[in-house]
Parts: sequence; structure tokens; C-alpha cells
Amino acid sequence: MRENIKTEYCNYKCSMMLKELGYDEGCDSFYEDAIQHNGKDLSYDEELDLKGEGRGKEIKRVKGGWISDHFNHNTDSWLGKSCCSRPTVSQAKRWLREVRKWHIEAHPSRENEWHVWIVCLDDVNPEDGKLNACNYDGKTFKSYEKAITTAMEFLLKCMTDAQKKMLKGQVI
Repeated sequence: MRENIKTEYCNYKCSMMLKELGYDEGCDSFYEDAIQHNGKDLSYDEELDLKGEGRGKEIKRVKGGWISDHFNHNTDSWLGKSCCSRPTVSQAKRWLREVRKWHIEAHPSRENEWHVWIVCLDDVNPEDGKLNACNYDGKTFKSYEKAITTAMEFLLKCMTDAQKKMLKGQVI
């Protein structure tokens, strides 16, 4: 039996890198620290009850819990630094393409594997007018989704590292 098609969301790590790069689109959910007791997610009221009983040390904060909501949570400073919007992979790919001028695509091979290409839309070869593209490390992937998400995480890491290097030593 075939599995139902699920919406693919960016993981917490990619979502935080997108936030750092200025991602500011509305999303249908966001990541926030989850509040847990013995591995069970707690509501805010349950957290207060445990603290009131003097059992606050038993409460654990876990990064990367998510909550359904339709807002841009990358600009909500009251939520804290570990909170961020949770875009779909499609939303993140479109933002990277339209705002940052980077495109990620995957192509199937005859061996039922996927090859990934990362293209800078501003990088045109002056000799033939074609876009320069790089095959992501020559790797192949077993699924389209894994190919795209791995390449996206790689690209976002490169972009955030480059941004940090540019800002290092500058007064902001």
C-alpha cells in the first residue's frame, strides 16, 4: 500500500539558518522550545502546576518542538532566539530562488537515484550566457526529498558561514 503524501517541512536546523539569513515569510507553523516532563509535552498551565508543587527541576526544555499557527515568527522578538518559522521545503526553495538568487534542483538517474544541482542565478558564464551550476559533491540520493533537503542544508550552511565571515570584525 502506498504511503500518503505528506507536506515536507524544513527541519529545525534549516529553519534557524533561514531565520539568520532573513527569511521573513508567513508559515503555518513554527518551532519553539517544547516543555516536557518525563518525555511528555506539557501545556503552559501544566508547567505552572509542576512549578507550584516545587517540581520545576523535573521540567525539561527541548529545542525544536513545533506549534501550528499562521504567522511570521522570525520577527517576533518576544518568543526568544530559539523560536523560528517552520517553512515547507517548497516555501524555502522559492524564497532562496526569488530573494537570494539560488536554485536547487534534483534530477533522476537510470539507477533510481537522484543527482542534485545548486545554481546561483546571478552567476552567468560570459562566454556562452548560460548559468553556472555545480553538482552537489557528485553524490546521489535514494529519494528526491533527501536530495533536496541535504543540498538545502549544505547551501544554507555555506550562506550563513559566509555571512558570519562578512560581519566578523564589523561594528553593527
